[in-house]
Amino acid sequence: MAPIANETKDIVFTSNFLEHLATKTECNKVFSEALRVLRAGGKFTVLGPNIKYAYRKYWDYLDHYLPLLHLSLAEGLSSCGFRVRYKLRNSSHSQ
Repeated sequence: MAPIANETKDIVFTSNFLEHLATKTECNKVFSEALRVLRAGGKFTVLGPNIKYAYRKYWDYLDHYLPLLHLSLAEGLSSCGFRVRYKLRNSSHSQ
């Protein structure tokens, strides 16, 4: 996202991307870049497989490297400066 100017986007969206990163350090760089380009009040929406629920098939794909679940994702986002809100699909629990 280097060509994108600071604080110029209202929304950053990623779908089925983070699990393809090789390390948590790379994941944190994505989080930091998303935060950099977002305007105040902007939203970062992250979709992807939760290893807690998809553990049987998660490693069926050769290009899945980084196992993430909702808790580790929330921890990483929080540590990079995001305020985390999420709802688990197919669950009566929301956090």
